Amino acid sequence: MSTFDADKIGYLANLVTVVGFPITIVGLAVVFFQIRRDKLAGSASAVVGIHESIRARMDYISSVPAVDDSSRNDAFYDLFNDLELACAIVLDSPVIGRTGEYVHQLIRDVLRIIQDDAVLSERLQSAIHDPNTFKNIRDYLAKRS
Repeated sequence: MSTFDADKIGYLANLVTVVGFPITIVGLAVVFFQIRRDKLAGSASAVVGIHESIRARMDYISSVPAVDDSSRNDAFYDLFNDLELACAIVLDSPVIGRTGEYVHQLIRDVLRIIQDDAVLSERLQSAIHDPNTFKNIRDYLAKRS
């Protein structure tokens, strides 16, 4: 009789399967949990950058004297470009969780402010110099509508 007979090997294989399968399931659950956490962390990181950029632009715009129209125009164009980048980031990498809700609300609120203000709407229109200018904002609005 061999030390590696078929019955022993079959029994060991079944034992490894019975013990290994639940461990594998737990391992996969941990991996999926970690992936979700990584997505949330990535989402939060992207949203912090978007928020800081837009907030800094709006703070700067409010600090520029109204008589300095050239600087105000440049600041508004920078804000529009920040919104374009924010929309591109959101379209390319899904922001999720509460940070995702926050950034969508932030983008909608700023776009609504621009839309409801005749001067800002006019400045936005004057910033368009190419059919692809603010394409990401248009794509974002089309997707979120």
